[in-house]
Parts: sequence; C-alpha cells; structure tokens
Amino acid sequence: MFMSMKIFEWRDYGRKEYLVHSYNLDSPYSFPLHSHRNHWEVVYCEQGQFHHEVNGSLYSHSEGRLMFIRENDRHLLKGRDFRYSNIAFSGAWMDVFRRIAGDELIESLIRPDRKPPYVAVPQASRTELERLIRSLRSTGMGSRGDLKFSRFLHYVFDSFFLSGSGDDLSDNIPLWLRELMQSVIEEENRIPTIDELVEKSCRCAEHVSRSFRKYLGISPTAYLKDVKLNRASELLLGTNYPVKEICYLCSYDNANYFHRQFRERFAMTPLEYRRNLGRRIH
Repeated sequence: MFMSMKIFEWRDYGRKEYLVHSYNLDSPYSFPLHSHRNHWEVVYCEQGQFHHEVNGSLYSHSEGRLMFIRENDRHLLKGRDFRYSNIAFSGAWMDVFRRIAGDELIESLIRPDRKPPYVAVPQASRTELERLIRSLRSTGMGSRGDLKFSRFLHYVFDSFFLSGSGDDLSDNIPLWLRELMQSVIEEENRIPTIDELVEKSCRCAEHVSRSFRKYLGISPTAYLKDVKLNRASELLLGTNYPVKEICYLCSYDNANYFHRQFRERFAMTPLEYRRNLGRRIH
C-alpha cells in the first residue's frame, strides 16, 4: 500500500532562518507523519505528555523531555492536555554550528543509524531553558534575534545533546515492547486486535498492560486506537482512497463507530479533516 508523506522544505518559510512556536493544547491534537528537507527541529515538552513517533519508534514525550529532530527524520505527534515548544531552524544554522562544534561531534548526532537524541533535562536546568525559549518568542528577526538564537542553540547542544548532562532516554522502552510496536506500525494490511497484540508479544496480557501503562502512559487498547486513528489521518491526507475503504484498511468493522472515534479525536469528520488539513499541508 503506497502512501505519500509530506516533506517540509525550509524554503517554504520564505526568508526566515528559524521559527519558534509554543502550543498549549487542552483538546486532542495530532500532526500527521512528515519529514523535512534542509530543516531541523528541537522539540521540548513543558507540561503534560504526548506520544512522539520518530522513524517508526514510539516515545512517551513527557514534561522536561527534549528531542532533536534531524533532517530526514520521519515523525508525528499526538496527545491532549500538554504544552510544548518547537524550535525549527534551517540548514544554514546547522552549518554554522557544525563549523564551531566540528564534524565529528555533529556526525555523532545525525548518523541515520542512530536514534534521535532524546534527553530528560535536569530539573535545575528547566527554568533557564524555558526562559531562553520565551526570550526567543518575544524577540523579532534581525541581528539581536540571531544573537539570541545562536546562544540558545549553543546552550541546548552543549548542555544536553553533546555533553551528556541530561539523562539519555533513547532506550527507555524495553526492546521487546519497541519491537512489538514496530511490528504494528509496519503492518500495512491490517492492525491487530488486542488479543493478537498480546499473542505477538509472547507475554501474558497483564504484563503487556502494565508495560504499556508504565512506559507509554496508556493502555494497549488506547495504543491500538491511536494507531488506527493515526493511520486513518495519514491515509486521508496521503491518498485519494474513499473514507469507506480507509475505514476498512484501519481495521474498523463499523463505519459509524469509526466516524464517532475520529470526530472525538480530531473534532471533525474524516472528510472535513481531508479538506481542511489537506489544504494546509499540501
């Protein structure tokens, strides 16, 4: 099953060389699978928790967690009742930082075979990090803004991604659970039922349920629901398949139930989602 994926190119943003956005989300939110070209991001969760899928691996991105999204990383995020900041910048800034930090250090972060740098910012450092983000938001473009952004970039990389002062969380989810989620994500023809998920894990249902709640903060049932609705959102934006076919491809036996769940998550019908969001990202 072929499905297109949006690729955001930095040139789409005009003359800007960096963008700082903060979001306070108290209703269900989902941003579909996408990648970047000449485009890098630092993602920081200030409050609450959301699910962040990067290159097929799922991360429970909770308060105080910081992640570096590299060019060509494929990612999506979803959740509700959380606040996060996204600091995006062009390849020109990455080139500047590479010249200062050196090729060897930067290559250690951006190798395709390495998971995205993902750390827990120490409690004592969060106030300063959040102050810098607020300062960037309040400063316009120009030489003063560039100076502040340069300081921010150096602080984040030197303090957390390169120094190891933050707790590395790239491997916080057990291998068996990562492989289980990977198998669900890579299955194109259908999404397993809860019983099939437990069988795939080769563990008892109670252990699977405890592990999902411990490492992801949700139940296995809620996880499968997320996978279904996320896949439906991707198909709505990336294909011309009729909604009825998407319902079937996402393992929904009842179209009314699918529409109800979709509206609860995205606050709009599948067709409204395709018309509204499809227009915005294509």
